Amino acid sequence: MIKSKSNINRVFAIAVALFLFSGCAEKRVKSWQLLDVHSLDVRILDTRQWSKRVSREMKDLDAIMNTELDYYFDNKKKIYNRLKSSYYIMTTSVTTVDSLTKEIIKMVRRMKKSKSANLESNNKKADMTYREIFIRLNSEIQKSQLRYSLGIKGLRKGFKKGKKRLIFIKEISVPLKKELYQLKYKRELIQPQFDRFNQMLNEAIFQEHNSAYSIKIQKLSKKMEKFKLELNSYENFISRINVIARKEGGGTVFLIHRRDGLMNYEKKMIEGKTSYLETLKDISKMMKTI
Repeated sequence: MIKSKSNINRVFAIAVALFLFSGCAEKRVKSWQLLDVHSLDVRILDTRQWSKRVSREMKDLDAIMNTELDYYFDNKKKIYNRLKSSYYIMTTSVTTVDSLTKEIIKMVRRMKKSKSANLESNNKKADMTYREIFIRLNSEIQKSQLRYSLGIKGLRKGFKKGKKRLIFIKEISVPLKKELYQLKYKRELIQPQFDRFNQMLNEAIFQEHNSAYSIKIQKLSKKMEKFKLELNSYENFISRINVIARKEGGGTVFLIHRRDGLMNYEKKMIEGKTSYLETLKDISKMMKTI
């Protein structure tokens, strides 16, 4: 009897989550702007790339969830229900996107084979134009993709209750790309100083090779080269962060306990950024001494 009640609660939790997530998804859907049937190819490619990435995530996530759900089912039912409902939403969302994408592909292929069919042609079975059909199918795809993202948030909240962190590699790179752009921009601001120093170095070597000034410039050039290597090293680290984090975490998705603190790549990110900015300051200070 207790197990039956637990099942009812779990089903109810899933139903509520689906209703709430669907409402959120409705507000964020954008309609496709279609010029002709060939313009659908780009949309299909984008969706298939999304599915390819997500299938890798789900493969890694499945291994995590099988163990975690068993643990929480036996020990903490509230966390179990939250995790189960969010996980269910994610799996059904992926299935829905794949199914609808296949339907669009079949329809596009039939239209391309037909000389008369176009987006404004009427589909007798659906009693609407092909354009309307594609827009509706795309709307459902976007809703499912948004539900997938909301499912991730639900998992995170559930694991947070268990004092754990769920990390998706894809969510690391996007903000870091913006950060890398900002850092490179700051580096670009002192590029005139680099250029000025290179000019001074050339003059010192070829015009005053043995002078005290020349020796000083050449010593500073070694420091400058060291600074450049440090900046390049951190930029390269950030550009490869997905590979580095995946190697350390063991997959595109991984779960760590909060008591374990920051991972190595996270520490290097924080320390490296501080060092990067300090190096830029050191370069400017060094240039003022010349």
